[in-house]
Amino acid sequence: MDPYSFWATFFIILGTIHWRASTANLADLACVARNFWKNRCADSPEEARLEKAVRELREKNYVLACRFLQHANFVSLMTAPLVHGSNQRSCALIMTAYAISYTMNTCIAKGVLVLETTGLRKVASFYYSVMFASIWMPQSGVSERAFLLFQVMGSVCYVESAVHVPASLALVLGKFCHVFMVHGTDLDLANFPLDHGAFAMLIIVISVVLERTQRDRVAIQFRNADAESMIFGFRQMLRGICDGEVLLDDGLRIQEGATFLNRLLSSSECLDKTIFQDLLVQ
Repeated sequence: MDPYSFWATFFIILGTIHWRASTANLADLACVARNFWKNRCADSPEEARLEKAVRELREKNYVLACRFLQHANFVSLMTAPLVHGSNQRSCALIMTAYAISYTMNTCIAKGVLVLETTGLRKVASFYYSVMFASIWMPQSGVSERAFLLFQVMGSVCYVESAVHVPASLALVLGKFCHVFMVHGTDLDLANFPLDHGAFAMLIIVISVVLERTQRDRVAIQFRNADAESMIFGFRQMLRGICDGEVLLDDGLRIQEGATFLNRLLSSSECLDKTIFQDLLVQ
């Protein structure tokens, strides 16, 4: 059998098995992604409150990251002549980039420069622009390992998938166009996705998962704070009219005090194990 026919048959069979096994999972992922972006674009007060808290957390985390990055930039700036000293042009470009990054990170860490989320987006876009420009400048001396390191650090230090996802795809497209212009029809299409597409997929997964985790944690904190405020307010109301107490479990279900609530609400319904929020809605 022709080797190409064998591999084509193998990929078709494997792809069919994978498709049948993961169709439901892909549908669930698409639904999660659609709901995620739909909630982000919603104008509800709850979503606006959540988005504001996420922005504040994002800004605080970036300031914390800058306190470490300024030292890493200093080490990189000092060692750049040793690593790239053989190529003066490449060394000058890299040292200029390190100097700009060091100055910016130091100013942010010291509080001299205070950036909100809009400003941080511009900073991240500037870094991606520099990486995109370096693709078309082979003499810059930026290696693939450095590309991966910069992208991973950026996606961890500044968590916003709306920036990292399109920027990562743009970098892959730029690399493909550059390699195609250099090699032409001799481009190895089989290895390109493995060499460059895997990096982009890694950055996309990191940024999306980190942002989702961050938003979920903030939402949980809000729900807990709202539940505590609601319970505290209800207890204060009870103490204003009587000496009753209601004991709730971790799921906000009534454990003790149901008899007292029945007398207070003039109801004969059994309130044991009733969710407290449902009682307030009624």
